[in-house]
Amino acid sequence: MATGGTLSHLERRIAKVEGFDVALRYPAGRNMRGDKRGLPPYPYASAAPARFTVAHWCETRFHRAYPGYSADVLGADGRPVHGRTLLSTVRATYR
Repeated sequence: MATGGTLSHLERRIAKVEGFDVALRYPAGRNMRGDKRGLPPYPYASAAPARFTVAHWCETRFHRAYPGYSADVLGADGRPVHGRTLLSTVRATYR
């Protein structure tokens, strides 16, 4: 897996593939700078199933690809979405 992408690029790529925005953070919850480099590219080319919850997406996709980091899934209003929310519900806020 190639490395060197910025945090901002990774957040945009996740949004393009998954259909929702994310805010990536360090494990302690601190915000990361958008120009942080050295992050591997997002390894998925298609969106996770609509029936996944936000928590399930974080566990099975995000944390496996980026151990040591955390992600807030954001609704269209820019606020973090609860972990039990279905991805279909999150994606619908962007329409």
